[in-house]
Amino acid sequence: LHKVRSNTGPKQTPSNHATRSSFDIVKVRILETLTRFPPTCPEIRKQTLLRDGYRCVVSGAFDRRSLKLNADLRARLQPQSFSSGYSSSGLEVAHLFSQSAQDDPDYHASALTFLEMFGMRTVAEQLTKCSDCLENVITLDGGLHEMFGLFEFWLDKVPNQPYKYNIIAAEPEFVFSHVATPHRQITLAFSSLLEPGEQELMSLPNRDLMALRAACAQVANMSGAAAQRDRILQDEEEIQVLASDGGHAEYLTSLLHLRTSAISLAA
Repeated sequence: LHKVRSNTGPKQTPSNHATRSSFDIVKVRILETLTRFPPTCPEIRKQTLLRDGYRCVVSGAFDRRSLKLNADLRARLQPQSFSSGYSSSGLEVAHLFSQSAQDDPDYHASALTFLEMFGMRTVAEQLTKCSDCLENVITLDGGLHEMFGLFEFWLDKVPNQPYKYNIIAAEPEFVFSHVATPHRQITLAFSSLLEPGEQELMSLPNRDLMALRAACAQVANMSGAAAQRDRILQDEEEIQVLASDGGHAEYLTSLLHLRTSAISLAA
């Protein structure tokens, strides 16, 4: 998955640097971090935002903080941002498969076995080393990120149309009412802020990983696991004091299982 990149290349002259806009300087710095692996959390966030055009791939909302901090970027995106709106909660990096699961000593073996069934050993090896890679992340609004992590919606690839996805929701009235300008079908593509040569340095989300994520979401909803999760979370809110006779043992077991499962799958 990880592209080996060389950090050697033509050095920019002082005159070239002086004529760059503030956003171009920021962009060059972000692209330079692609030569380092694994990236830090701030680096993968900046890389993902740049690739996705500083907007949620589902709602189209722009990242308010990024536009606020860079006037040049704001000027380039202003016509679009007026029509699409800003993300009130800020945009977040959503993982197709969790960045924290790799800390589990059993995760490496189980991930290899599971993904090998789908002919994805190379993908599994990559994720067990570091899941903070562009193939494993998308940009989402904070609220949509939460719903994505809970398998309340997923992206189902459109046959024979690379990187085009239908947005499938378990309960559309909840998911699409959250999105100011809902798109039922999206195409994941490199931002127009990137030149063709710069796009070659980056990667779009892995289609196989996206398909596997969608399969997990469908199984969770069809099996009733998602509904069971919602009941456990409701109990967590309502139960203030645990029974002294051990009557809440089953509830605690279910809650513990839910929390550990969230670490392993959701992101």
